[in-house]
Amino acid sequence: MAPGLPKVAKLKSKLSEIAELGEFQEVKSFMLKSMVDHWLAEGVAQGMERGVTEGVARARADERALLCQLAGRKFGGQAAEPLSAQIEGVTDPQRLAEVGDWIIDCGSEAEFLTRAKHAKIASPESAH
Repeated sequence: MAPGLPKVAKLKSKLSEIAELGEFQEVKSFMLKSMVDHWLAEGVAQGMERGVTEGVARARADERALLCQLAGRKFGGQAAEPLSAQIEGVTDPQRLAEVGDWIIDCGSEAEFLTRAKHAKIASPESAH
């Protein structure tokens, strides 16, 4: 046997261990990247959902403010204040559309206030 052969066998064994360790590191890196990608995707999805929810809430608040502005413009400030209190927190678009119909349909402030007073427009979630 040549004098360098045992060293070569030992070297091959070490190289094999290093190669296995390198493969393990690649698998570990791939798994970590997959986990990070999953967490990022989950975070983006949650952020988008939160953004949509906040956007809808902001749009409903703007709609309520516009209805009060229109009522005030058509009937005077006396109509806008009680309406604002009555529709505060209402999120159901059908109920808000009903208020818009009153503004169009009613011919006087008294008629509008009477209709608003007797209506049950507060949504269940705003009653809490």
